[in-house]
Amino acid sequence: MRSRTAALLAVAAAMAAPALAALTIPKGTVVPVTLNTAINSATSKAGDKVQLTVDGAAGFPAGTIFQGVLTNVVAKTDTLPGAVEGKITTAVLPDGTELPIKAVPCSEKGDVRTVVKGKAPSDRKKTQAAKLGAIAAILLSANPEDANVKAGADAGLKRVGKPRDVEAEPGKKGFIFLQEDVTLK
Repeated sequence: MRSRTAALLAVAAAMAAPALAALTIPKGTVVPVTLNTAINSATSKAGDKVQLTVDGAAGFPAGTIFQGVLTNVVAKTDTLPGAVEGKITTAVLPDGTELPIKAVPCSEKGDVRTVVKGKAPSDRKKTQAAKLGAIAAILLSANPEDANVKAGADAGLKRVGKPRDVEAEPGKKGFIFLQEDVTLK
């Protein structure tokens, strides 16, 4: 009798408990994330899988893992920085539920960055370096009229630096932008 009473009470409690409502995270939401997978435009390739973890905000439960893929990877050249494109396709909730999503990298303000580029010296820095190199050539020359200004400018440009690859190590903080509503059930 006791077990039957306990079973009836459990059924009654379950019926009385409110059903959990689905939560919809709207399109356009910026989600803070931490990178779990290293990305490098010199060594990564299109098709490589990436993983990120939600930083416990924007409606996703803490511990949610985002899975994605690199869609285009270009290593740096002598004149251009490296570049990486990717997309996020799946959210894996802490209970193991997998949800299809559409998301891309963005800034904290939500500015979508479908292509992430490595660093390259700005035109301003290049101009400043060339001028400083030319001035140094003149100052170091015994006769300023004989100074090799072009060589000085070229030497200044070499010191500015070369374009770099995209390098992101696990633990790097960033943001993704939801391109569609996501409903958590």
